[in-house]
Amino acid sequence: MSMTLDEDEAGRDSIEEVERRYRFENLLMRLVAAGDSVALERALPEIASAFRFPPRHRDELRSAKNLTIVLNTILRKAVEQGGVHPLHIHALSERFAIAIERTARLEALAALQRSMLVEYCAFSRLRAGRGYSRAVGRAVEFITLQFTAKVSLDSLAMVAGTSKAHLCRLFRRETGSTVIKYLNRHRVEEAKRLLDEGSVNVTDVAVAVGFDDPDYFARVFRRLEGVPPSRYRRAGARRSRVAPG
Repeated sequence: MSMTLDEDEAGRDSIEEVERRYRFENLLMRLVAAGDSVALERALPEIASAFRFPPRHRDELRSAKNLTIVLNTILRKAVEQGGVHPLHIHALSERFAIAIERTARLEALAALQRSMLVEYCAFSRLRAGRGYSRAVGRAVEFITLQFTAKVSLDSLAMVAGTSKAHLCRLFRRETGSTVIKYLNRHRVEEAKRLLDEGSVNVTDVAVAVGFDDPDYFARVFRRLEGVPPSRYRRAGARRSRVAPG
């Protein structure tokens, strides 16, 4: 059977896309392993676009999810090279693996890919030695991995191996933020991703990112983002309806 012009063109484009993706894999692994967030930020648009199929693909969402799973695997290997312990790599990659399958919209999947790149890079940078003391490094690592659980100053101080008062002083001095603000920012960033997906109601989002009280979640979200979570979701839905393509 002869191949049509459209099929032949699609085949050539597919080969080009695969080759392009491989070109960026080495760059991605090098930047993430080194925790080089500045260079990664500059390269993000091209790296992210390399892990998306074009709109003509038959099952666009499934194909994009498959590529995102590949991206998750590449990032696992990158942070392993950066010296992150396998236990922490497993916890991080499992969280993203679950998030990939739950994602129902391409726009939300693109946002998830960006979150993966940023979080893996930040984690590698932390392990490589960012200037944090041992106590603060342990606290930041615990927040990164366990932010959906009940995180308290008591539990963080125990993980950090110091008193609550000493941890709070060190944390503010080394991160420029209080422990609670740092934790809430991390939770709100994850909440934004879930809200972008559009498939989880605001109350469930609050619980999923570690807030027992949806009203408190809404207040924290508004303080950090300038709008309540419900309005953030509506704005995202409007952006999705007017997006080209």
